[in-house]
Amino acid sequence: MSLLQLPHLKFKPINQKDKDTHIAWLEYQVDRLKWQLVMAHKSKLEPFMERYKEKKAEADVQTGVIRERIIALRRQLRSGEIDNKQYQKQLTPLKREKKEIAAALNRFAYQELDDMIPEHNIATEEIEQYLEETREWELWLRRFKQHPLPM
Repeated sequence: MSLLQLPHLKFKPINQKDKDTHIAWLEYQVDRLKWQLVMAHKSKLEPFMERYKEKKAEADVQTGVIRERIIALRRQLRSGEIDNKQYQKQLTPLKREKKEIAAALNRFAYQELDDMIPEHNIATEEIEQYLEETREWELWLRRFKQHPLPM
């Protein structure tokens, strides 16, 4: 049963300006909840993000190697060393390998996050952003405590 079908709740149509305001407020609330989730699990998420960054760097290197192989393959096609059929035959496994690398990284992140925070709905980019903002805030606080503003 959806919320619109519940008899005790009455929904009145709202104009576009109010709708935009409500959507912005809801997005803000979701952002706050995600930040609180990250802060609640900060001690577990920081080591996870270090492992994730290492795996992402490895994946980027592997993807870069594949990208270079694709470029070399394209050069061979343009120079006439290979025909389109051979090009496609060699290109398909490279693209598949590239997708598998990205999928493996996503699987790692999802499994690790699911073990730490069941029923999570947060991306690694958001976690990284919140942790970075927290680090900057903590750094600012330390500097402020060392050199407080004159009153």
